[in-house]
Amino acid sequence: MNVVDLEPLLSELAAAPPAVVWARPLGDAGATARTLVWVPRGASWEAPAEAGVEHAAFVLEGRATWRTGEERQTLASGHLVTAALGALLAVENDGEDAGVIALVTATRPAGDAPSDTLIEGPA
Repeated sequence: MNVVDLEPLLSELAAAPPAVVWARPLGDAGATARTLVWVPRGASWEAPAEAGVEHAAFVLEGRATWRTGEERQTLASGHLVTAALGALLAVENDGEDAGVIALVTATRPAGDAPSDTLIEGPA
C-alpha cells in the first residue's frame, strides 16, 4: 500500500491565497494517479476527460456541486463521487463553504503507462 503524508501539503494549502484553485499531484500508485485539490468559493476545477480513464473523488472537507458527464450532484465531506470511464469529473464550489478539499484519483486500465498530464492543475 502506498501511503502519502498529507500534512506538508495541507500546510502548503494553508499558506496559499484563499481565492486560488490549488491542485497538487500525490504521485502514482500503479495505474492510479492521485491529486489533492482545493476549490475556493466561486471557482471550479475539472479533471480532464480522457478515453480509458476513470476518475473518482473523495470529499475531505466542504460541500460543492460535482459534475460527472451530464449528471450533477451536491456532495459534502465523507462522500465519494465517480465518473464513468472517459467522462468529465468537475467540482463547482458555488455554495456557502469557503473551500472544498478533495482527493481525486485517475485510474487507467492495467497495462497502460501513466501519463504526466493524467490530472491537470487549475482550470
